Amino acid sequence: MIFTQGFLFSGEIDNIELENSYLAITNSINKFPINNKENEVQVNRLFKVFHVKNTTEKIKKLSSNCFTLMQENEKQVPIGLIVAIDENAKNFSLILIADHSFIDAQSANHILNLIIQHYNAIKSHNLGLATELIHLSQSLKTYNANDFLKCFTESALPENHEQNLETIVNYKIEPDGAPLISDEIFSNYSNSRQVAENTAFDLHKYFKHFRDSSAYKHITKNNIITALLAKSFNAVEPDTVKQNSGYITFAMAVSVPSYEQRNQCLGNYVITIPITVNILENTVIEIAQSI
Repeated sequence: MIFTQGFLFSGEIDNIELENSYLAITNSINKFPINNKENEVQVNRLFKVFHVKNTTEKIKKLSSNCFTLMQENEKQVPIGLIVAIDENAKNFSLILIADHSFIDAQSANHILNLIIQHYNAIKSHNLGLATELIHLSQSLKTYNANDFLKCFTESALPENHEQNLETIVNYKIEPDGAPLISDEIFSNYSNSRQVAENTAFDLHKYFKHFRDSSAYKHITKNNIITALLAKSFNAVEPDTVKQNSGYITFAMAVSVPSYEQRNQCLGNYVITIPITVNILENTVIEIAQSI
């Protein structure tokens, strides 16, 4: 599975130094071996620069052609970096193309942050910080499933762990498990090339509204965004939602590692858990609270 992420920046970029930082960081990560030592899988690097008239459109095209771009390389590319420079304005996009067999999206974001920090350190002649970032990249680890599960369960209070297990076992799924999206939609999706839909929503005021209330401060951003997505399903399939009395069940993505653990490891540490909510009877914040 290949995934892409696009980030828009204002200003100008030094392509040569950015490529040097990309190579310096990715070549320091033990998970991405360059040489075929001890029967390790050889991987490759991918760095390209495009001068475009519209950076957003370039992100869409790269998203729909990411498999083709990756297949141009003889070896696997764990994470590639594409620069799209707007010809008509002083802005540019950094586009990550990553292989899910190596890392998840949050791991990719962490690598991009290291690359940007290294680039800024070099441009400001801070060689000490640049060296420190290389050492941080070298220290990143990938835990096997048993070790990571052990680390996670040990960090949780025993009573919380037992309560979580009981909640999962007794969780009631509504409706009866039949898919709410038709087979025809899935068939069309799998048989045609998809172009990314890029839409921006400024949720800062929305988050602030709930953060200013002591009753809602415990609700996470992930819960609020998930509730918004669930609520919007009624606009897509209103008849189906009505037939099921407003109940829908979907998979909610959850990052297992803590923020501190995310800075220490790379891998696939995102899971999905089933969530059932009633999007007709409940408000967004009521859905977020129930998750």
